[in-house]
Amino acid sequence: MRYTLLLLLNIYIGCFNLTAQQSDEFNQLFDLYRKNKDIQTELAHLYDSNSRNQIFEKCWSYTKSDIETDRYLAYQIIGDISADTSDLRLQRNAIYYLINEGLNDQSTAIISVAIDYLDLVSVDAFDERSKNRFANIIMSSPPHYKQILMLAGKLQMHQLVPHLEHRLFNDSTLNKKDMWAIQLALARMDDPEMVDKCIKQVAHIGINDLVIYQLIPDLLYLKNRQVFDFLLNELSHPNMNCTSADPDNEVTIDCGYRLAELVSPFIIGFPISVSASGDLNCEDYHQALHTIRSWIIENRLDYQTNFPN
Repeated sequence: MRYTLLLLLNIYIGCFNLTAQQSDEFNQLFDLYRKNKDIQTELAHLYDSNSRNQIFEKCWSYTKSDIETDRYLAYQIIGDISADTSDLRLQRNAIYYLINEGLNDQSTAIISVAIDYLDLVSVDAFDERSKNRFANIIMSSPPHYKQILMLAGKLQMHQLVPHLEHRLFNDSTLNKKDMWAIQLALARMDDPEMVDKCIKQVAHIGINDLVIYQLIPDLLYLKNRQVFDFLLNELSHPNMNCTSADPDNEVTIDCGYRLAELVSPFIIGFPISVSASGDLNCEDYHQALHTIRSWIIENRLDYQTNFPN
């Protein structure tokens, strides 16, 4: 009996010491982060010396901190867990926490971080509990509305369609930015009228630097063949409304170069690939554009697209 009590006492002391050690480790990490110090070494050690479940549970208290930097780091760590853990239950709990707590944080910067991490996670990891909570948040018109709606479109949350359509057609307070966001989400959920509307709005403005950097990525988000038909059509003829990327030597260039860089990763057999930096892989840009336009003429009707998840 005495031996058993001693054994239990030793186990308790060991667990207490381990918990205290973990607390010290977390406190040191967050203290360094508050002081704007590099934490990569400490963060790596944290992941090496603790299970993902332990880290997730420990971060809860920091997401309740009055100090924004504490909450910011805690949500980053929870986001990392949601993106890289192989434990589906833990992953789904982390996703729910990012939605239920992260998207309701008083800091818009933290809300943005939560959305960014949620966008990294496979759509298959979102369970009904998370989707339902996410839908409730969307109905309250939260900050970063466009980012949030685009994630909803990606998740194919068709339960939101009646709400979004009602806002789009009946809400007189809706600004143009939010109208565009709703159209994009509905179009991503395969509403052909909205796909057509998005394309026509961009076509009405015309292709230029601003459209290429701000609106064309939105069209690509739709993952729709009609979008690529439109972009290849725009790419097939000269358009000198764009400028070079060098701020010290801005010159007029054909917008086709920029369009080719954007569509190339999504079209199977596209004649010119892009480098890791996103530039066309070629030595002669004029010849590359000629090659691309010749390819479009030959393949306009039967090209194939590839949209990674």
